[in-house]
Amino acid sequence: MHVRRWVGGGPKFRTVLVTGFLTLGAVASMGVPEASAAAKAKGSVSSTTIATTAPLSVASTTTTAPAKQAKTTKSAPTTTSTTAATRTPVTTTSTTSTTEAAAKKAKAAEAPVAPTSTTTRPTSASTTTSTVTNPTSTTTDPTSTTTSTTGPGSTTTTAPGGSGGKSPKTQASVRVPNQCGRSPMGPITNGQTITTTGTVTLTTPIILDNCTDVTFNGGTFNDPNTSPGKAYGGGVGNGRPAFTIVSGSNIVLENLKISGVNSGGEYRSDLAFNSGIWTDGTNGLTVANVKVAHVFGDCLTLAPLRSDKGSSGIISPVRNLTVNDFRANACGRQGIALSSVNGAALTNVTIGATAFDAFDAEADQPGKEGAMNVTVDQCSFSGLIAIKAGGGFTGPITFSNCTMSGTTSGSVLSVYNSSGRPDAGPISFVNDALRCGASAYVSCFQLDGATNTNVQNSTVTIGYHQDLVHEAAYSLSGNSHITFADDVVKGFGKLGHAWAGSAAVVTGGTWTAQNCHAPVVCPGH
Repeated sequence: MHVRRWVGGGPKFRTVLVTGFLTLGAVASMGVPEASAAAKAKGSVSSTTIATTAPLSVASTTTTAPAKQAKTTKSAPTTTSTTAATRTPVTTTSTTSTTEAAAKKAKAAEAPVAPTSTTTRPTSASTTTSTVTNPTSTTTDPTSTTTSTTGPGSTTTTAPGGSGGKSPKTQASVRVPNQCGRSPMGPITNGQTITTTGTVTLTTPIILDNCTDVTFNGGTFNDPNTSPGKAYGGGVGNGRPAFTIVSGSNIVLENLKISGVNSGGEYRSDLAFNSGIWTDGTNGLTVANVKVAHVFGDCLTLAPLRSDKGSSGIISPVRNLTVNDFRANACGRQGIALSSVNGAALTNVTIGATAFDAFDAEADQPGKEGAMNVTVDQCSFSGLIAIKAGGGFTGPITFSNCTMSGTTSGSVLSVYNSSGRPDAGPISFVNDALRCGASAYVSCFQLDGATNTNVQNSTVTIGYHQDLVHEAAYSLSGNSHITFADDVVKGFGKLGHAWAGSAAVVTGGTWTAQNCHAPVVCPGH
């Protein structure tokens, strides 16, 4: 849960190409601009291409301020440097005696210089080329061997190679027009496409704040972070996702990998919000051919955009989400957290090992958060589908053509609706192959307040032959209603139980119970 700020500005077009191994630990953090009139002003179209073929470290170019001078009869010239800060001697002219002039000159040379912020690291042995075509964003390298100007506001800078990489390289820390985010690779602007091959180490996270038309294409993003961090924007809770996308529209993440250091995919409460991808109320997010693994939080989190009122100020859910070919494994919390989303199409989704659930729509605020108009097609998973939200903000949700090769849960679907209001639409399973484990406490479909659930043309396998406990097919309470139509259901101990006000309807299909005799136990429900 976060507090967010908006940034205005017209669209710009900026392309960044990165090849090789990128480690940018020395990059100074660049803040997201405030929503001021200047930030909202329209700017000229800009385009940037950066190609890197070896480890790259970028630092800030600084200018040494003139030292305070002794009083003389003429103004003393100053010295400016674009490299690291040094004490700058100042030459003066005076009409006093030679001895007095020397003393004043020495005193002026010892005057303190203005503080600077410079980080330098050796250049790589390979050549780095940067092309900047934004007239207000300049890249300079005092150690470069070639600098040429190709047009108004366009500068090409080539850093030298070298066997030892002993020459420090410095890059100007300037705020570019239309900036809406930051990353270890530099500022992010509206209309920018960042194309990466190779590996980027996320010494700082990638944050997009109200960006428009931004694309990340390609690359492997390694997140070494083991700190919980602070929720971006000062919101409720802690969290430091690899990618944070706050509000904004038309954002694309494609053909990339995100990998953390949670090797076993275990749950840690202090790092539970360190997701692979976290989005707050974004309108038009596309995730295509993306793999997330070994993160401490959810592999993908869909959360609401919140105001400065903390947990109560929900502005909007995630909208118009498209996910295609998404693979998640060793997720330290949920596979995909559908906390607050209205309008999502997920296709060809694979959820591997998770500490908790494969799909989780557990809203923090029932009646205000939930999953609506969600379709999941051609998915593979082995965990639980858990839905805990207010009925008016839940559904329709449809899982179709999905397969479970195994299971880590007694239930395939667990629904808890505490609002007392009916679901906004049905929760449906169509042409699926589902599995449930063995439990003496829950059923395969454990529903409380799920007012409209449908299972159609699906195969439901409950438990394994060697299990000593075989659970019921369903358990219904809180005015839950479920319809089974033309399904193959097998392996259950008891058919199920429906409490007062709840009902199950079975039409067609084949239902085969487990042969319940010692030592197999079929608990009653």
